[in-house]
This record gives sequence, C-alpha cells and structure tokens, in this order.
Amino acid sequence: MTISELVDNAARLGFRLAEQPSAGGGQLWRSGVGPYQDGYTFKWPEGGALDYEMSDEPYRLVRLYDEARVILTYCEGDLDLEVYPDAPSYFAGVASARDFYAR
Repeated sequence: MTISELVDNAARLGFRLAEQPSAGGGQLWRSGVGPYQDGYTFKWPEGGALDYEMSDEPYRLVRLYDEARVILTYCEGDLDLEVYPDAPSYFAGVASARDFYAR
C-alpha cells in the first residue's frame, strides 16, 4: 500500500478523523494498527523515511512522506496520520512535531 492509498482510504481502513487538527495544523486521522498488522510485523506504506530524531524505538516511530505531505506516527499500538494541504504547512507540522518530541 502506498501512502496516497492510505490517505485516500483512511476512513474505510478504520481511521477516524480527530475533532481537532494536529498540533501542526494538519488534518489528523487516528487508528490502531489492526488493518496494517501481519502477525506481529507492522507494515509501513511504501516510501517515506523514518525520522530518527522524533522516534523512540520500539515505542514510537515517526515516518515522513515529504512528497505526499504526510506524517505517520506509530506510538505504542496506535497510528496518527497527519495530512497537510501544502508544503509550507507540512514543514511547519514537522517542525512542531520535532519540538514536541524534543521535550
């Protein structure tokens, strides 16, 4: 599955739209790992890059999809999918997330 397919099918795949946007202002979808788990192996959508600065393995993994303007975070069994409408808001969201996880 690509990140675009995940974004396009988020509701059908069990994600729910959060009442509030993400701290960075992106559209925030939340879910557990159920639809994306094969046994005990979590399968990331194709592409993107793991952000080691924001990740704290094995508890939190943050993957950035720059072209799709998406931040996908796995944290202790839950998934947050942050979708941004344009590059400036996406990079502001990445900066906000880095600031949050640096605390």
